[in-house]
Amino acid sequence: MTAEDHHYLTHDCYLDCSRATTFPAFELDDAKHIGPISRDLARKIIAFLEASPPVTLPPKCQTAFKRDPRSASKRDPLFR
Repeated sequence: MTAEDHHYLTHDCYLDCSRATTFPAFELDDAKHIGPISRDLARKIIAFLEASPPVTLPPKCQTAFKRDPRSASKRDPLFR
């Protein structure tokens, strides 16, 4: 990723797509001021995952990255 991909980035960096990481609700709340990534960046990430899926990332996590995260629920198999 380049620093231009999101206003909060101060330098070019890597996005670790080798694993899915969950965060406690308080950390997500604390990060809300940062704002979401753009649709364009989301499309680039999904295209990368489709073209070169990380071998360490379980298929159910790869599928989850392609869904709208707002549609997830506690019944989602990813949360089990």
